[in-house]
Amino acid sequence: MSGSSCGHARTGRENAGFPISNAYYNIQIDCRALDLKSFDVVGFSLGGMIAQQLAFEYPDMIRRMILLGTGPRGGEGMTFTELSVDDLADPVALLMSAFFTSSEASKAAGRAYIERLKLRVADRDAPVSVMAAGAQLEAIREWGAIPSTDRYAMLARIHQRTLIVHGSKDIVVIPINAFLLAQHLPMLGSRCIRMPATERNPSTPKSFSSMPGYS
Repeated sequence: MSGSSCGHARTGRENAGFPISNAYYNIQIDCRALDLKSFDVVGFSLGGMIAQQLAFEYPDMIRRMILLGTGPRGGEGMTFTELSVDDLADPVALLMSAFFTSSEASKAAGRAYIERLKLRVADRDAPVSVMAAGAQLEAIREWGAIPSTDRYAMLARIHQRTLIVHGSKDIVVIPINAFLLAQHLPMLGSRCIRMPATERNPSTPKSFSSMPGYS
């Protein structure tokens, strides 16, 4: 099951804001309405932040997690002061610069990814608005702010078995954040897998599903 946050897809409520607290709370409400009492969570980027907060707040609901290209609260370089909602003016350039490198192989993969995004022609979600994007960026910056004390204290209270996957060339959430997650999450059996020469795009399911430790 994949859900949409306020201001995205068909949810409306662009002015509802997008704090992590709203997102994880809405997810648990939806799951309870569907009578889902225990389940696994996969979170990519901001979704990985929401997954961590969900596991922290509702430990009995979450069995296991896969965290992709994300980082802990107060992680390294996660306030993203260089980003702006103005980048949405050219979404293709934004995807290519954030998800792929300048190598020819990576650019080819990026072009193929963008073509796959066009495959669905009917019943498509609406583009993310500038207002919703601004609210999302504000939420990410709040997550990335470094607290004055107990920087990674939340992670010590997350006990679900977790698989952490991160591209070694990720320029958005830098790879050190994957190691910080692995270092501070206490659950024995959790794993951190570094994808060599990989950027930020989790859209290659064949290579991902064949990784050791995936199942």
